[in-house]
Amino acid sequence: MNRQACFPDGQDKQRYFDYLRSCLVLAPCHLHAYVLMSNHVHLLLSTQSTISLSSLMKMLN
Repeated sequence: MNRQACFPDGQDKQRYFDYLRSCLVLAPCHLHAYVLMSNHVHLLLSTQSTISLSSLMKMLN
């Protein structure tokens, strides 16, 4: 929204990726590609259920 940095340094990006990996176990989605930009994230996901996707996004946010 305000283009504020989400990931000020490499450690923050690594922490987010580690957290994403653990969330993918809990909410069964397939991560095909990702881009962690300085102020936002792009995720290319597929899932069998909209509930899984919704659960994943709730956990990440």
